[in-house]
Amino acid sequence: TLTMYAQRKNIPLEGVHVNLSHSKVYHEDATKIDEEIPKKKKKIDLIHRRLLLKGKELTSEHRTLLLKIADRCPVHNTLESDHVRIKTSLNDDDNDDHENMVTLLATFQARSSELSPGFQVQRVLPYRKQRSVGSFIFLDHFGPLDFDPTNGPFLNVGPHPHIGLCTLTYLYKGKLLHRDSTGAQALIEPGGVNFMIAGKGVVHSERGKPGDLAQATDTLPNQCHGIQLWLALPASSQFIDPTFYSTRSIPMAKFPQCTLIIGTFNEYTQSDIPLLPQMGSLFLIDIDLTTKNITLPLQKIPQQPLIEIGIFVVSGSVRISFINNNKEHHQTTMNQGVTAVFNYSFHADDATNGFISFQSLEENTRIAFFGGTPLPEPRIMRWNFVAVDKADIDSAAQAWTNLDRSRFPPVVNEANDDSIPLP
Repeated sequence: TLTMYAQRKNIPLEGVHVNLSHSKVYHEDATKIDEEIPKKKKKIDLIHRRLLLKGKELTSEHRTLLLKIADRCPVHNTLESDHVRIKTSLNDDDNDDHENMVTLLATFQARSSELSPGFQVQRVLPYRKQRSVGSFIFLDHFGPLDFDPTNGPFLNVGPHPHIGLCTLTYLYKGKLLHRDSTGAQALIEPGGVNFMIAGKGVVHSERGKPGDLAQATDTLPNQCHGIQLWLALPASSQFIDPTFYSTRSIPMAKFPQCTLIIGTFNEYTQSDIPLLPQMGSLFLIDIDLTTKNITLPLQKIPQQPLIEIGIFVVSGSVRISFINNNKEHHQTTMNQGVTAVFNYSFHADDATNGFISFQSLEENTRIAFFGGTPLPEPRIMRWNFVAVDKADIDSAAQAWTNLDRSRFPPVVNEANDDSIPLP
């Protein structure tokens, strides 16, 4: 459309590059993008077209006129409806390569789910259109919950099995006791990290009741708040022996608002939790924006041209943007419970790999910032089982149904009388 119009009007247009991105926008966020979007619809599809107009002799008037013509495109008019909105904007010549480094894959709201009686969680991953972010295939946010230290409600999850994954639990407030079938037992407190490799099969429990906590601490909590994530093991290491690690997150000295929970980010590495080399690059960072906003450098990762980035708003609200050559791109405002997922392609020149900025819009804003190398092959997930091959899922499900203790031993130091059955 633009090329034909330019030819008719003798506009010196030499070429057009179009970059498309698509996202689902829920109605409560729609006003931040376009106030004309109908409020009645629960969610809409937002298609953003970014045009790079080539032509050394193009004037600002030419560019403005061509942008108006682009909005009259017949396909544009056919697609747009109450359910679909299309936005068009212009890229500058010197900006295009940097803008195209970032692609928004999805934005979505966490869903509510009951983890144990009276204890609700927000389920973030998996999302139907975003099954994973790097190696991260699952994310639950639980709390914040205030309760009577003796009467609850408590987070209390009885023995249940896993295969093919790693579980990671991180607390902002409260205390939980981990036990598993390897004999591991560990109390987790705020800032603590429990990391369990399930491999070929493990059974564990997570207890927040006074009777259990009293075995490991003299002080009972009256709050509970944290996140749990699962990471897919590499296909070649799905069924290694189970292992458990318990440690604390690492303060990032250059960025006082940040603590590294797992993985590597720039010069910081969580060395207390060894990760398999086949898992590629990954990271999980707790960002507390209570006192100050922050900008983090996105350092190029050797041999990894692209990573997936996830941003989950634990509390408050935040404005994020990617920065290259002192210019902001993909500015996004997010409220509590919202997740945004991006592809980030590293530029060949290290100096241009840019930054990501987090600006708090409310007090007590907190972010879970995570990501890494995309999984090379898809995963099948059924309940607590993850594998590349469905037959391995079916085998594990049958073994748990039969309580095959050669496959799934009992949790050590527990009665195992409240094991969770296969749904």
